[in-house]
Amino acid sequence: NAVGVDIGCGLHAIQTGIRYDPERMDGRFWRDWASAAGREIPTGFASHKVPQKLGPLDRKLCASGLQMLLRQKAAYQLGTLGGGNHFLEAQVDEEGELWLMVHSGSRHTGLRIANHYNGVAIDVTEQRRIVVGRDLASLPLDDQVAQDYLADMQWATDFALANREEMGRKLLRALWRTMDARRLPIETDAVRKIINIHHNFARLEEHGGQQVMVHRKGATSAAAGELGVIPGSMGSHSYIVRGLGNEASFESCSHGAGRVMGRNVARKTISPAEFAASLAGTFSKASMSYVDEA
Repeated sequence: NAVGVDIGCGLHAIQTGIRYDPERMDGRFWRDWASAAGREIPTGFASHKVPQKLGPLDRKLCASGLQMLLRQKAAYQLGTLGGGNHFLEAQVDEEGELWLMVHSGSRHTGLRIANHYNGVAIDVTEQRRIVVGRDLASLPLDDQVAQDYLADMQWATDFALANREEMGRKLLRALWRTMDARRLPIETDAVRKIINIHHNFARLEEHGGQQVMVHRKGATSAAAGELGVIPGSMGSHSYIVRGLGNEASFESCSHGAGRVMGRNVARKTISPAEFAASLAGTFSKASMSYVDEA
């Protein structure tokens, strides 16, 4: 649970190299783009109707009982968003350039991997007579099951990375098609930067002269010079950051600001007018169906 159930969840940001044209890229333009993207990228509980090619992800999991999920779930969910706080977004930076951004993770298979090994961890922790809450159950690194978890966690992380890459490609193609329909000039080789970084994982690293397992739940690696993404909420700025390699934080930084209230409280207390005001200056629709993400 110190890694989380959405293993490998992260941010994919594309610096498109395309200038924002506020006059011609109006609300209708972005609605057309969103519709084009939505036709290719299933969201929420939706999946592809036909299986996608898994490529290098078509490999053996250590948790053999979960192997069938690669055919039954993963192949249909590669390139899909999911729900909750996952999003697809277009933004403009301070130089007037468009960026595309994806926030998503390892979908159902990653969840099942997390739940499977958490159950094992609870049993192992009780057998070792370590008294902690069940949410803090752990696996000793010299145990084979811990090594199995690390291997399957890596599969989920690789899936999440590939999942975001596929959605990023489709967002970009949708942007090109929408621009073409408006007869806006397109340079298809203009993409200048792609960042794909996760924030739910654990990794063996050296800190303070010793090997330690660093758990990053809602945190991203911020080694010296490493690029990262900190997303804002629907109506606020996001940030492209460069790591400082701060040892006091195990070379990590926050993934986001976190919530000031729970989802249920948000649904009960935020009014439609307040939600709409928070999205002023954007082309996002203030639908109360997702006010819990305000």
